[in-house]
Amino acid sequence: MTTGVEQQPLIGAFRWNAPGKPLSLYRGLVAINGDPASCDIKLDTSNGLSVRWELKNINQHLDDEIDIVLRRGPWRGNTIRALVLGSDGYGVIARPQSMGTGQPMVRVVSHWFNLPVLLMLGLLAEDNRRWRGRWFCVAGEWSITLDSRFDLINVEAETANTTRSAMTHVCDLHRTDGNAFEQVEAAHVLAGLQLAFSFALGRWIAPALPIGYNDDGAPVWTQWGPWRCDPMHGSESWLDTHRADDLAAFVALFLDAWLDPSRHDIVKYYAHHVIAANHSGTTTEGRIMLAQAGMEYLSWVTNVLSGRMSKTAYERTFAQAHEVVRGLIGEARIPSGIPKELDTLASFATQTNADGPRVVSQVRNKLVHPKNPAAVYEIDNLVVESWQLFMHYSDLLLLNWLGYTGSYIWRLPGGFAHASTVVPWSQKPSP
Repeated sequence: MTTGVEQQPLIGAFRWNAPGKPLSLYRGLVAINGDPASCDIKLDTSNGLSVRWELKNINQHLDDEIDIVLRRGPWRGNTIRALVLGSDGYGVIARPQSMGTGQPMVRVVSHWFNLPVLLMLGLLAEDNRRWRGRWFCVAGEWSITLDSRFDLINVEAETANTTRSAMTHVCDLHRTDGNAFEQVEAAHVLAGLQLAFSFALGRWIAPALPIGYNDDGAPVWTQWGPWRCDPMHGSESWLDTHRADDLAAFVALFLDAWLDPSRHDIVKYYAHHVIAANHSGTTTEGRIMLAQAGMEYLSWVTNVLSGRMSKTAYERTFAQAHEVVRGLIGEARIPSGIPKELDTLASFATQTNADGPRVVSQVRNKLVHPKNPAAVYEIDNLVVESWQLFMHYSDLLLLNWLGYTGSYIWRLPGGFAHASTVVPWSQKPSP
């Protein structure tokens, strides 16, 4: 993907914001229940992403929800359903709100928040600046170009230990054949891209503030609302951000599954399980339970709902939780042994003569159905290392299901940040 040819960066509809600083979406005349008022609408980036509004010169009682009719700009005449938080005229947009003319579009520009620095990218040039910031991917019928801001390294440093968000990339999405498409298709593909990148990074990122343009270059669609967006720091993931080609291969496979009606629900719900199981705001115990639930879901849909096994045969074969885990990782050629880096878990497994699937399921069962409420907590790091092994399995199971053959990082204690290795099913067997 790396190229020495300089290219002009994509231009978004909004200026790059400093971390935590708001982006102005609208300022000016609106109508509330037919009465004119002045309204200021901003994207708040101080703690995640939320769209906030404030009215001025309003002299009427406001219900819990109101309709704000825009009276200027490209979205003139469109109505936003808004949640009122204060009777003096302020609130949020609590649900995604689409606006536009209803015309087909030929490209969508979206503004991505809290993506990290990716290496091995194309060269961008603007004014006297040069930086490697272009990532490109073709996924089925869609072409995706993602350009980073020139000062992304500094932005990453400024967001450390904060909940502030920053626009880090601008993205161009269009059909590879150049044909037009509808807003429903655009929103569907963007949702798939959000989930793909969020799974790859182990946290929610946001392709926010999309704007669709027709073949004359006029804006015909946009969407405002809350977007799931986690801080840039504090989450671990399987992705080696120094290998942008692996990210492109993964996103292409993920989006293919997302757009396939027969696979859409599986990739959607399993990826949600894994992202939630990795979320820093969830307790470690909760993460373990979410990871186990995700595996049970994946096992059921790929065995029973697919028609490979009857319900009776499945319940006989996978009567225990560890049998579900072992069956999944065995089919994916993921080793069942416990690595020496997880020394507490390995020691516990030796005492009970257990392999990886059995020991993590044992810990999970002791959390859910304890005989001694404190048993698992009496062994330092046992719960944490069980979660780490669960996440290892969870990541690789989706990568295997998608057919991914590139590299990944196993988040072992003491490992190097970019010590990636080829996925197990792509490795050549030892002689």
